[in-house]
Amino acid sequence: MQVGGGVVDVQQVRRVELAVAVVGELGADVVDAAVGVERRRMAGVAAPIQGDEGAVVFVRALEQRFAAALGGTLWFVLGAVGPVALLLYYQWYCFGDPWLPAQFHMPKKVFAGYPSERGFGWPLPEALWGLLFHPQYGLLVFAPVFALALYHPVLVLKKRNRVPGRAALFAWLFFAALYVFCSMIHYTIRHQWQDGVRYIVPALPLLFLLVADVLSRMRRWVLLLITVLAVGESWALAMVRESPLESLRRVLAEGPQFPWLTTLEKTGGTFFPALTDSASPLAQWLPWGVVAAMLIGIALIWWIGPRENLKTEEHGGS
Repeated sequence: MQVGGGVVDVQQVRRVELAVAVVGELGADVVDAAVGVERRRMAGVAAPIQGDEGAVVFVRALEQRFAAALGGTLWFVLGAVGPVALLLYYQWYCFGDPWLPAQFHMPKKVFAGYPSERGFGWPLPEALWGLLFHPQYGLLVFAPVFALALYHPVLVLKKRNRVPGRAALFAWLFFAALYVFCSMIHYTIRHQWQDGVRYIVPALPLLFLLVADVLSRMRRWVLLLITVLAVGESWALAMVRESPLESLRRVLAEGPQFPWLTTLEKTGGTFFPALTDSASPLAQWLPWGVVAAMLIGIALIWWIGPRENLKTEEHGGS
């Protein structure tokens, strides 16, 4: 197939689309960015992109001349002026200083026992390990699929990469800088378990481009296996909203769960007593009914959508 002056390998595009479907709870907003990069490089045309705008601006900048890239980047920076100014105003209004973080204004006794006066200092080995492997906030525990990025340098050496080498280098440098910076936040090891993986999330959009590049080179059965495992863990996290191991345990032991249903079970004893009784037919079958309704809805989207597009094309051609 030829589109916009470029040749598109339809099977490869489908493999890439399946590859970028392998996202955890962390990577949902960068799927379109990864798909867009691959389609532009394969088809020679620009694809609509929604998602992490920073990653999109960066990749577009690599593919343009310096003047055009600088102009697009300045527009992105201009769009960030308002939110950044609002944040600085908030800091000034609440703490009297727009530049120093809230921790600077806290009583020193809050940071008693830390190796630093304000909870920020040299990198801690415990934090370096925990940011990747801690069972309650480690990146590779919440989204093991990101470990595939480690194989991307092999693709570069073999000249089989689609994400440009300089883009990959920047992604790794940005990830390394943020990783070290987060390890310098000493209260990570004391409080991070309450919030899950979040500090290192800003580095993931660029890193996911490398993951998508690796996935697009895999055999189909391996890709499907990784998809099932990654989506399964992500689904368990979204349903239970606890640590990965606890979320998987509860889903496997108790079946599908929903945050809204869990809330009703905990607080709805007065108005919905049947939901608090595990032996109640309503409590047993309601989750499965909701899952069935969602699957039917997804199937209808896939079934009705192509038919409507086909009708539109037929009318347009007549």
